[in-house]
Amino acid sequence: MRALKYFIPVFIITVLFLAGCGPTRVNIRPQSPSGNYPEKFNAKIALYFDEEITTYIERLHSTGDFCAGHSYDVPVYDGITDAVTSAMQSIFTDVSVIDEIPDSARISRYDAIVKVGLGNLDDDVQITELTFGYKVKATFQVSLDIEMDSNQMKIIYSYNPHSTGIKSDRVTKCSGIGEIIGFAFEKSMAQISTDTARAFYDSRQVADFIHL
Repeated sequence: MRALKYFIPVFIITVLFLAGCGPTRVNIRPQSPSGNYPEKFNAKIALYFDEEITTYIERLHSTGDFCAGHSYDVPVYDGITDAVTSAMQSIFTDVSVIDEIPDSARISRYDAIVKVGLGNLDDDVQITELTFGYKVKATFQVSLDIEMDSNQMKIIYSYNPHSTGIKSDRVTKCSGIGEIIGFAFEKSMAQISTDTARAFYDSRQVADFIHL
């Protein structure tokens, strides 16, 4: 019985320790295009994101002595869907995000459908020891495959945005690593959103289709 009394507190402490080292969700703020488009295209657009994007969480692990064993979950799906949706909403009058590609009967409700797939995602986190604290440098490189089709499923325009987000700073706490990672990913998404809006707005193919 005495052994049991000592075992329970040790077990609880161990569980709490392990729980404290679980993945930390990185907070990602929604990004929108930096440009201004006062004259939007008058069109009803369906916006579809591939399942690979809508379920994507990137987990980064801290290695070395500083915050060893800590991991950080980046909600890639939130960043990409927010960035592209805001880009489309900035240039088209009516944008609806849909969960699946409509059949021939339902797609007629829209003028066109924009399909978004993930091209590539690379990330890197470097940690360097300083005299006071550590320097953390995070890099995200993201590319997407975006295609606009008519409601007859004929290709109107395709675009492949790619971006690089880099952020570095000195940190003294493990939470600081997650903040640096978040800032780097947000920079990448801001560029994606801005470039996508500009590309579609300046596209001759898109303009010609809308004004048919």
